[in-house]
Amino acid sequence: MATLRPINDGLPVQQATPARYRFELVQGGDAGVVTSWLRLIDRVCQWRGAHAEVALFFDVPGLSGHCAELHQVSVVPLGRHSARHHPPRPTREVVTISGSGALSPALLNRFQHFRVVCARPALTVNDSLRHALHAFRPKSWTAPRVGVDASLRSSGWRPRCSIITSMFDGDAFVDPFLEDCSAWSGYEEMEHFIVRPASPGRREHAAVMQHLADHGNAVYIRLDEDPGLYEVWNLCCRLSTSPYLTTASIDDRRSPAHLARLVDELDDKPGVDVTSSALRVTESARTGWLDSGRCATWYADEPSDEYLVERLWRGNGPDAVPHNIPHCMPVWRRRIHATTGDFDERNYGPSADWEFWLRAGRDGSVFSVVRTPLGLHLRSPGSYWHRHPDNAAYTRRIIGRHIHRSDPTGLKIRLQWFHRLMAELERRRNPEGALRFFWILQQLRAGLFTNQWKHIPFQVMVRRRLRRELGPSAECLLAPTREWSHEVDGLGESSSVLFWFLVEACHGLSTSTVHADTIALLRDAFDELLIDSRSTEVACACALVRRLQNDPDGERYFLRLAHDGDAEQFWSRLQAVYRFTAPLEELSRAVLDTPDFVDFAAERQCSNLFFFPDYSSGNPYQSLLYRGLERSGVNVSGLNDLAALRTGELAFEPGDILHVHWINSVYQDVEIRDHGRAIDQFLSDLQGLRQKGLRIWWTIHNRYSHDIADLRLDRAFRRRLSAVANRLLVHHPCLPDLVQEWLPADRPVSFLEHGNYIDSYENTVSRKRARQGLGLARDDITIAMVGMVKPYKAFDGPLSTLRGAMQRFRRLQLIQMGPVFCEKTRVAIRQFPAHRLTSHDVFTEAADCQHYLNASDFVLLSYRDILTSGCLYLAFSFGIPVIAPAQGSIPAYVVNNWNGFLYEDVQDIEAILAHVHDYSVEELDTLRNNALHTARSLKWPE
Repeated sequence: MATLRPINDGLPVQQATPARYRFELVQGGDAGVVTSWLRLIDRVCQWRGAHAEVALFFDVPGLSGHCAELHQVSVVPLGRHSARHHPPRPTREVVTISGSGALSPALLNRFQHFRVVCARPALTVNDSLRHALHAFRPKSWTAPRVGVDASLRSSGWRPRCSIITSMFDGDAFVDPFLEDCSAWSGYEEMEHFIVRPASPGRREHAAVMQHLADHGNAVYIRLDEDPGLYEVWNLCCRLSTSPYLTTASIDDRRSPAHLARLVDELDDKPGVDVTSSALRVTESARTGWLDSGRCATWYADEPSDEYLVERLWRGNGPDAVPHNIPHCMPVWRRRIHATTGDFDERNYGPSADWEFWLRAGRDGSVFSVVRTPLGLHLRSPGSYWHRHPDNAAYTRRIIGRHIHRSDPTGLKIRLQWFHRLMAELERRRNPEGALRFFWILQQLRAGLFTNQWKHIPFQVMVRRRLRRELGPSAECLLAPTREWSHEVDGLGESSSVLFWFLVEACHGLSTSTVHADTIALLRDAFDELLIDSRSTEVACACALVRRLQNDPDGERYFLRLAHDGDAEQFWSRLQAVYRFTAPLEELSRAVLDTPDFVDFAAERQCSNLFFFPDYSSGNPYQSLLYRGLERSGVNVSGLNDLAALRTGELAFEPGDILHVHWINSVYQDVEIRDHGRAIDQFLSDLQGLRQKGLRIWWTIHNRYSHDIADLRLDRAFRRRLSAVANRLLVHHPCLPDLVQEWLPADRPVSFLEHGNYIDSYENTVSRKRARQGLGLARDDITIAMVGMVKPYKAFDGPLSTLRGAMQRFRRLQLIQMGPVFCEKTRVAIRQFPAHRLTSHDVFTEAADCQHYLNASDFVLLSYRDILTSGCLYLAFSFGIPVIAPAQGSIPAYVVNNWNGFLYEDVQDIEAILAHVHDYSVEELDTLRNNALHTARSLKWPE
């Protein structure tokens, strides 16, 4: 247990990383309550690399044994009898809390002195603190055990909104105000900062301390000096850990539904940044909410629920007057401070809030008002605004700064700001330039520059700067026709575009120290977005940027957070962010407890590996899979009949492997009535071979065999085979859940990712030569069907959609390569106009595949049901993006508008074709490069 010197009260009151803390535990608690707080404090100090002195102002029997387990904390038990002689140590600033969920990294950064009202154990951890403790946990830490350690594994506490109250000389109002707070709907889910900045009030302290004992969501901050009302607001905005902020004056009252209603308003309208309600107005401090029904009402007659900045004043130029609709109790998104800044009381006095809303509106914020009165405002001559002698002068200054006679809409203000930013970036390069462009893009998406965007010089200026910062691939993000990245849950449309732009920037940066500052900015941006959206994509982006910072613990934590939040969608959304920059095995080990990846290097001690059936003559998959084993001296043999093994014609040794692949070969040449008998014989053979020491592996290529006549028979076959096999393999961690209907729950599954075909097919013909050979024009958009076409591929629906789209889009062409064994598909192909179709309805030699693939812009895939698509990996290996169904493992490899497109049903295909029809050659080349990059990330076992 650490021993500390007394805390030096002469230290600066604000340090970036305090080296020591003082915690005072007051107002009693049993050993369990105190122990949980001590463990939390100890964990926090280990994370911060700090020490803490904990003073106990009450007796705690049996505590000494627990103190021995602490590392960074020294406990000073003063005891209840010493409270009178040893009161809590005076300090310039002190924070008092009673709930562990209120303790956050922001508070720990800003303050050193804390008091804890031990009314409840420390069992709920603030979400931001939980992230910090997990992401930066030293390797020396032991596994969590009990108490607060257990809560770190739970979801933590994330307040819905932060309430800011500055309490100054409020003895006359404090009791009814705190009683009012307790009645607010959802109050316990909100973070309430109660700040007393050198207040002379006599009863305030006792009332607030009692409120803390009853409500663990409150944070009581005492300041030795009064920095001003708006500086208190700025302080609490920085301390907030919730996505929304609101202010609560002690002389105003609210309906119990006020806060919950306005928070729901922002939840339901992601494009709105600031919301408020109509207000009832009284001049009597005794009027409560229930007594205010006959009071006058403000803002109930606003013409619309949503509005822009120009509604915040009336008149133009010098004649303008304030129309401050948000007024005294708005709710706003904390993130707008990142672009708009702080409340500026120094320059704008008691009107600093109105000036802030004008500034936010100028920067693109949208406002809304609930026209039902939900608040009661005390209009008093003694209020801060009314008693300030210079309030009229401040109003004139704001009007002169923000409102122009010739610009009633405010567009001139925005455009001036925009040109100022452009000029700054023209003068000097800096790591924040790219992030500023993200903001600009967000504003363009919100339509704020619609009129200016029509002018060609304006477009040229933006694109030139954008290309300089992020390269030519980012320019397409400005064009509305290029939008295809899906909207991120919880962010809204414009913020989703911002998010994907940030992801684009991540992949344009290296991990060198040259980009360290920019990477840090990206990390902060993603962390900020995670506050607004607990989506899988944002958590993956938080992990990606920590990978760039070489922080494996942080990366692992956020990957696990994303996976635990939505395991079903995790793999499909992960690569939309990571874009195949990390091996699948590494990512799997970060999110799965004990993922089993096949290591062929560990199998080199066996003498033989047999695989069944042998399809290597027409498909290079098996040859590539076993290439490494053959090089190491293992004898690899393909079989199409197990008789040679069963009779001993082929010798094997115990420990050798029989690897089973596509099991439809067991009965494909057998009469339907004999399918069951063939399956029984096959399983009997496997069982006998296993008893002789041969290890049976089975790679599950399909959920069900494509040409099975009896689905129930195939299901029973697969269930029985999974019991016989020593090892079950699938190509991706997303697949086991798709075969649970027949896979026994107690059977573990191993992973063996499908590799690429880059070196397996000749690829020397250029795109230009391939198109010339097939008679295709340079600007044609060619869609290819590749490989054998059987009924299970169900191509007739997609082909019908493609044929209809050809009537709208004159550049579309269809290439069909491979034999067609489905009559419906053959009929659908024949209906295409001859001049829009290139058909090769026969087996294609491997050397000729390049002519058809390199002439293609997209490969169209279609399946009735699929787990793994070999055609997908073939297309990517030639650098051809795909248009593919969202089935099996396909969504884990296809990233929309990056290396292809996914469709849920055939109607989606026409929308995709309309999207890509206007693509330039350069944009198509970008997709091709990304498809090839995906293929290169896929490796065969060595």
